[in-house]
Amino acid sequence: MKMSKKDIYLLIGFAGVLFALLAVFYVYMPTMEKVEALKAENLQLDTEIADLQAKNDNKETYLKETKEMTTEMDGILQLFPVDAKEEDAILLTLTEELLSPMTVIDLIMDPAEEVDFEVYEQSAEGEEPVSTGEFVQLGLYKRPIGMHFVSSYDALKRYVNTVVQQTNRTKIVGLTAAYDENTGLLECNATINLYYIVGQDGKTYVQPNFSSVIIGTDNPFGSITIPYEEDIANLAEEITGIGADEE
Repeated sequence: MKMSKKDIYLLIGFAGVLFALLAVFYVYMPTMEKVEALKAENLQLDTEIADLQAKNDNKETYLKETKEMTTEMDGILQLFPVDAKEEDAILLTLTEELLSPMTVIDLIMDPAEEVDFEVYEQSAEGEEPVSTGEFVQLGLYKRPIGMHFVSSYDALKRYVNTVVQQTNRTKIVGLTAAYDENTGLLECNATINLYYIVGQDGKTYVQPNFSSVIIGTDNPFGSITIPYEEDIANLAEEITGIGADEE
Protein backbone atom coordinates (compact mmCIF):
# COMPACT_ATOMS: atom_id res chain seq x y z
CA MET A 1 0.00 0.00 0.00
CA LYS A 2 1.50 3.27 -1.05
CA MET A 3 1.28 6.26 1.37
CA SER A 4 0.80 9.73 0.14
CA LYS A 5 3.11 12.56 1.11
CA LYS A 6 0.35 14.01 3.25
CA ASP A 7 0.07 10.82 5.29
CA ILE A 8 3.83 10.68 5.65
CA TYR A 9 3.92 14.26 6.97
CA LEU A 10 1.09 13.50 9.37
CA LEU A 11 2.90 10.40 10.64
CA ILE A 12 6.11 12.33 11.07
CA GLY A 13 4.26 15.06 12.93
CA PHE A 14 2.56 12.55 15.20
CA ALA A 15 5.90 10.88 15.91
CA GLY A 16 7.39 14.28 16.74
CA VAL A 17 4.57 15.11 19.14
CA LEU A 18 4.88 11.70 20.77
CA PHE A 19 8.61 12.12 21.18
CA ALA A 20 8.11 15.54 22.70
CA LEU A 21 5.59 14.18 25.18
CA LEU A 22 7.92 11.35 26.11
CA ALA A 23 10.75 13.81 26.59
CA VAL A 24 8.54 15.95 28.84
CA PHE A 25 7.33 13.05 31.01
CA TYR A 26 10.55 11.04 31.24
CA VAL A 27 13.26 13.68 30.99
CA TYR A 28 12.04 17.21 31.70
CA MET A 29 9.66 16.55 34.63
CA PRO A 30 12.03 14.26 36.60
CA THR A 31 14.79 16.78 36.03
CA MET A 32 12.62 19.63 37.31
CA GLU A 33 11.64 17.58 40.36
CA LYS A 34 15.32 17.05 41.13
CA VAL A 35 15.96 20.75 40.63
CA GLU A 36 13.15 21.68 43.05
CA ALA A 37 14.42 19.15 45.57
CA LEU A 38 17.91 20.60 45.31
CA LYS A 39 16.51 24.11 45.76
CA ALA A 40 14.62 23.05 48.88
CA GLU A 41 17.71 21.30 50.23
CA ASN A 42 19.86 24.33 49.53
CA LEU A 43 17.30 26.56 51.25
CA GLN A 44 17.37 24.30 54.32
CA LEU A 45 21.16 24.28 54.31
CA ASP A 46 21.21 28.09 54.02
CA THR A 47 18.90 28.28 57.05
CA GLU A 48 21.07 25.90 59.07
CA ILE A 49 24.22 27.77 58.08
CA ALA A 50 22.65 31.07 59.13
CA ASP A 51 21.59 29.52 62.45
CA LEU A 52 25.06 28.10 63.09
CA GLN A 53 26.62 31.41 62.18
CA ALA A 54 24.33 33.25 64.61
CA LYS A 55 25.18 30.75 67.36
CA ASN A 56 28.87 31.11 66.66
CA ASP A 57 28.56 34.91 66.82
CA ASN A 58 26.87 34.54 70.25
CA LYS A 59 29.17 31.77 71.51
CA GLU A 60 30.46 33.72 74.50
CA THR A 61 26.93 34.67 75.56
CA TYR A 62 25.78 31.05 75.37
CA LEU A 63 28.78 29.83 77.37
CA LYS A 64 28.13 32.45 80.05
CA GLU A 65 24.43 31.62 80.26
CA THR A 66 25.15 27.89 80.34
CA LYS A 67 27.55 28.39 83.25
CA GLU A 68 24.99 30.50 85.10
CA MET A 69 22.27 27.88 84.50
CA THR A 70 24.59 25.11 85.73
CA THR A 71 25.33 27.07 88.90
CA GLU A 72 21.62 27.73 89.42
CA MET A 73 20.81 24.04 88.88
CA ASP A 74 23.49 22.99 91.38
CA GLY A 75 21.95 25.38 93.91
CA ILE A 76 18.51 23.85 93.36
CA LEU A 77 19.86 20.32 93.73
CA GLN A 78 21.35 21.27 97.10
CA LEU A 79 17.77 21.60 98.38
CA PHE A 80 17.04 17.95 97.60
CA PRO A 81 18.60 15.00 99.43
CA VAL A 82 19.20 11.71 97.60
CA ASP A 83 16.67 9.87 99.76
CA ALA A 84 13.96 10.45 102.37
CA LYS A 85 13.50 7.56 104.79
CA GLU A 86 11.25 6.81 107.74
CA GLU A 87 13.79 8.15 110.22
CA ASP A 88 13.71 11.54 108.46
CA ALA A 89 9.95 11.72 108.99
CA ILE A 90 10.32 10.67 112.62
CA LEU A 91 12.98 13.29 113.30
CA LEU A 92 10.82 15.97 111.68
CA THR A 93 7.92 14.91 113.89
CA LEU A 94 10.03 14.99 117.05
CA THR A 95 11.40 18.39 116.08
CA GLU A 96 7.89 19.74 115.57
CA GLU A 97 6.76 18.39 118.96
CA LEU A 98 9.70 20.15 120.59
CA LEU A 99 9.60 23.50 118.77
CA SER A 100 5.88 24.11 118.22
CA PRO A 101 5.10 22.61 120.83
CA MET A 102 2.40 20.09 120.03
CA THR A 103 1.36 16.50 120.67
CA VAL A 104 1.45 14.07 117.76
CA ILE A 105 -1.21 11.38 117.98
CA ASP A 106 -0.61 9.51 114.71
CA LEU A 107 2.18 9.47 112.15
CA ILE A 108 1.54 7.81 108.78
CA MET A 109 4.39 7.25 106.32
CA ASP A 110 3.38 6.20 102.80
CA PRO A 111 5.71 4.61 100.23
CA ALA A 112 7.74 6.93 98.03
CA GLU A 113 6.25 7.99 94.68
CA GLU A 114 7.88 9.14 91.46
CA VAL A 115 7.07 12.71 90.44
CA ASP A 116 6.27 13.44 86.78
CA PHE A 117 7.13 16.67 85.00
CA GLU A 118 5.10 18.09 82.15
CA VAL A 119 7.15 18.98 79.09
CA TYR A 120 6.75 22.47 77.60
CA GLU A 121 7.64 23.52 74.09
CA GLN A 122 10.00 26.44 73.69
CA SER A 123 8.10 29.56 72.72
CA ALA A 124 9.06 32.89 71.24
CA GLU A 125 10.26 35.60 73.60
CA GLY A 126 7.40 37.14 75.53
CA GLU A 127 5.04 34.23 74.90
CA GLU A 128 3.86 31.63 77.37
CA PRO A 129 5.24 28.08 76.90
CA VAL A 130 2.84 25.61 75.36
CA SER A 131 2.31 22.28 77.08
CA THR A 132 2.82 19.20 74.92
CA GLY A 133 0.94 17.00 77.36
CA GLU A 134 3.94 14.69 77.66
CA PHE A 135 5.50 13.60 80.95
CA VAL A 136 9.06 12.47 81.64
CA GLN A 137 10.72 10.94 84.69
CA LEU A 138 13.51 13.14 86.06
CA GLY A 139 14.47 11.05 89.07
CA LEU A 140 12.41 13.17 91.49
CA TYR A 141 10.54 11.36 94.26
CA LYS A 142 8.25 12.35 97.09
CA ARG A 143 7.42 10.58 100.36
CA PRO A 144 3.97 11.56 101.69
CA ILE A 145 3.77 11.96 105.47
CA GLY A 146 0.48 12.20 107.37
CA MET A 147 0.42 13.75 110.86
CA HIS A 148 -2.49 13.89 113.30
CA PHE A 149 -1.70 16.23 116.20
CA VAL A 150 -3.15 18.54 118.84
CA SER A 151 -1.82 22.07 119.31
CA SER A 152 -2.70 25.65 120.07
CA TYR A 153 -3.21 28.18 117.29
CA ASP A 154 0.22 29.73 117.90
CA ALA A 155 1.79 26.27 117.88
CA LEU A 156 0.10 25.50 114.56
CA LYS A 157 1.63 28.63 113.04
CA ARG A 158 5.04 27.64 114.38
CA TYR A 159 4.52 24.17 112.90
CA VAL A 160 3.92 25.63 109.44
CA ASN A 161 6.95 27.91 109.78
CA THR A 162 9.17 25.02 110.87
CA VAL A 163 8.19 22.95 107.83
CA VAL A 164 8.81 25.88 105.50
CA GLN A 165 12.23 26.50 107.03
CA GLN A 166 13.40 22.91 106.50
CA THR A 167 16.81 22.66 104.79
CA ASN A 168 15.59 19.83 102.59
CA ARG A 169 12.73 20.46 100.18
CA THR A 170 9.49 19.88 102.12
CA LYS A 171 5.97 20.99 101.23
CA ILE A 172 2.66 21.06 103.07
CA VAL A 173 0.07 19.73 100.61
CA GLY A 174 -2.90 19.51 102.99
CA LEU A 175 -3.83 20.94 106.39
CA THR A 176 -7.08 20.90 108.38
CA ALA A 177 -7.74 22.14 111.92
CA ALA A 178 -10.83 21.77 114.13
CA TYR A 179 -11.35 23.66 117.40
CA ASP A 180 -12.09 21.55 120.47
CA GLU A 181 -14.27 23.51 122.92
CA ASN A 182 -13.48 21.13 125.77
CA THR A 183 -9.70 21.62 125.63
CA GLY A 184 -9.44 24.95 123.83
CA LEU A 185 -6.94 23.36 121.44
CA LEU A 186 -6.92 22.54 117.74
CA GLU A 187 -7.09 18.99 116.45
CA CYS A 188 -5.12 19.03 113.21
CA ASN A 189 -4.37 16.76 110.27
CA ALA A 190 -1.49 17.64 107.97
CA THR A 191 -0.05 16.00 104.89
CA ILE A 192 3.46 16.93 103.82
CA ASN A 193 5.75 15.68 101.08
CA LEU A 194 9.43 15.04 101.60
CA TYR A 195 11.13 15.42 98.21
CA TYR A 196 14.41 13.91 97.05
CA ILE A 197 16.34 13.39 93.80
CA VAL A 198 18.23 10.17 93.19
CA GLY A 199 21.46 9.80 91.25
CA GLN A 200 23.11 13.08 92.24
CA ASP A 201 26.84 12.95 91.56
CA GLY A 202 29.05 13.08 94.63
CA LYS A 203 26.12 13.17 97.04
CA THR A 204 25.12 10.44 99.48
CA TYR A 205 22.30 9.94 101.98
CA VAL A 206 22.94 11.58 105.36
CA GLN A 207 21.55 9.79 108.39
CA PRO A 208 19.49 12.14 110.63
CA ASN A 209 21.04 13.11 113.94
CA PHE A 210 18.91 12.12 116.94
CA SER A 211 21.42 13.32 119.55
CA SER A 212 19.28 16.34 120.46
CA VAL A 213 16.14 14.25 120.96
CA ILE A 214 15.07 13.78 124.58
CA ILE A 215 14.65 10.02 125.00
CA GLY A 216 14.15 9.80 128.80
CA THR A 217 16.04 7.54 131.19
CA ASP A 218 18.87 5.33 129.94
CA ASN A 219 17.47 2.37 131.93
CA PRO A 220 13.66 2.21 132.10
CA PHE A 221 13.85 -0.98 134.26
CA GLY A 222 15.58 0.65 137.21
CA SER A 223 18.98 -0.03 138.80
CA ILE A 224 20.08 -3.67 139.17
CA THR A 225 23.21 -4.81 141.06
CA ILE A 226 24.69 -8.06 139.77
CA PRO A 227 25.95 -10.21 142.74
CA TYR A 228 29.20 -12.14 142.82
CA GLU A 229 29.34 -15.95 142.83
CA GLU A 230 29.94 -16.00 146.59
CA ASP A 231 26.86 -13.88 147.21
CA ILE A 232 24.80 -16.17 144.96
CA ALA A 233 26.00 -19.24 146.92
CA ASN A 234 25.12 -17.65 150.28
CA LEU A 235 21.69 -16.68 148.95
CA ALA A 236 21.08 -20.24 147.77
CA GLU A 237 22.10 -21.60 151.15
CA GLU A 238 19.68 -19.33 152.93
CA ILE A 239 16.82 -20.39 150.67
CA THR A 240 17.47 -24.16 150.58
CA GLY A 241 19.30 -24.69 153.87
CA ILE A 242 21.97 -26.67 151.97
CA GLY A 243 25.55 -25.39 151.99
CA ALA A 244 27.85 -25.66 149.08
CA ASP A 245 29.98 -28.30 150.92
CA GLU A 246 26.95 -30.55 151.47
CA GLU A 247 26.09 -30.91 147.78
